[in-house]
Amino acid sequence: MNAPFKLKSFIRITFLLVSILATQHGFAQGTRSDYERAMNLRETTADKVFKDRVTPHWMKDNKWFWYRNDLPGNKREFIFVDAEKGIRRPAFDHGRLAKALSKVTGQEVDAEKLAIDRLIFDETGSSLTFSFNNSWWKCDLSSYKIEATSRDESPTSSLEPLRRWRSSRRTGEETSITFINRTDRDIDIYWLDSDRQRKHYATIAAGDQRRQHTFAGHVWLVTDKDGETLLAFMAEEEAADAVIDEETIREAANRRQQRRPRGPRSQAKSPDGKWSASIKNHNLYVRNVETDQETALTEDGTEKDAYSERFYWSPDSTKLLVLRRSEGDDRKVYIIESSPDDQLQPKLHNYSYLKPGDQIPLDKPHLFHVSDRLHIQISDELFPNTWSISEIRWSPDSSRFTFLYNQRGHQILRIISVDAVTGKPRDIVDEQSETFIDYAGKQFSHYIDDTNEIIWMSERDGWNHLYLYDAETGNVKNQIKS
Repeated sequence: MNAPFKLKSFIRITFLLVSILATQHGFAQGTRSDYERAMNLRETTADKVFKDRVTPHWMKDNKWFWYRNDLPGNKREFIFVDAEKGIRRPAFDHGRLAKALSKVTGQEVDAEKLAIDRLIFDETGSSLTFSFNNSWWKCDLSSYKIEATSRDESPTSSLEPLRRWRSSRRTGEETSITFINRTDRDIDIYWLDSDRQRKHYATIAAGDQRRQHTFAGHVWLVTDKDGETLLAFMAEEEAADAVIDEETIREAANRRQQRRPRGPRSQAKSPDGKWSASIKNHNLYVRNVETDQETALTEDGTEKDAYSERFYWSPDSTKLLVLRRSEGDDRKVYIIESSPDDQLQPKLHNYSYLKPGDQIPLDKPHLFHVSDRLHIQISDELFPNTWSISEIRWSPDSSRFTFLYNQRGHQILRIISVDAVTGKPRDIVDEQSETFIDYAGKQFSHYIDDTNEIIWMSERDGWNHLYLYDAETGNVKNQIKS
């Protein structure tokens, strides 16, 4: 009597196992549509988020600033903010400006898609200078009378093209570049990775623009349709425009033709002009400009543990701070290209990628009293496992310097102050998290030397706030916003 029951149970279990295995196989393999959706992720998610950041352009009185909102459909708006009164309003009448611009140029100008850039307001905000269609214009914002002006009279807030393009050597904070095509041809945008390899991101039609997410320090190439490089830009901490017009392209081409061979290694003069620092054979040297006498301040630099050409002079020119970098491991990760375009057999590729536990390059600050040739030792007890050291700055009285320490693992961020006489470090800000500190997207610090204060951004209570610190004691004075 039990045989049929056992047989039925066996059949049920077998069917269940086969179903589970088939389901697991299906999940592991994926379908064509899954792969196509993954391959198109960049295009699917592009240009879906707007009004996600404010890049302020402050007026000289530090009471007003303006910024631009990029909106769907290539629409844009320009906003003025009274920071003292908390008033936000349009920076100008977009309709009147578009109408006046149409009249002087003979072109139809859409008020919602004002293709103007490199905006410069005067000190009172009553007039505006800007670039439109490869020409410069000045507008009286009371009468909206527009007249042509020369480029030489107009400063620019856009990115300057690089004199020579190079790989992306640094990955800083999240930012963006708005590529504005002011030519009559299509252009292509490439990101240049750390191995100087081009990664294509977009084609921008003549007269169009594209806002591109990136990171500070990343290099972007602009090419024509044949792949010939026209311009190169490096992203900065603040979002900015990269304007591509024929005049800028010609100027860049002329600079490339006139480029001179590289001379001796770079030097850095002291603020008073009496000293010059340089690196030779991985060691630090200083030269007395008046006597031309050169002195080695270090002798222990090596190829794998070298002093770098990042010189930070104290304001009184008596002290010099230099970073020293020890090399990390060179871990290779391998991938197989199963179906290359140019051959039948697969290809093996490798690239450098450090894994947890591998030694990363370590930067450490070194302090020197120049005239006495003293190397002041700095204990690294507060910065033992460096991911990065940045925001190095001297106090106005040269009594100390500070820097931002980001610990590997990104669970500790510190602003560290170092006494310029003793070399003793102490933490002014000590931000710690059991999980992760968003150092790329939500890290901000601003120094106010006049009041000896620091504004610091933190998610310590679960929300992102600004805090006011006493830069001398390290005490939190108050939370700025709630």
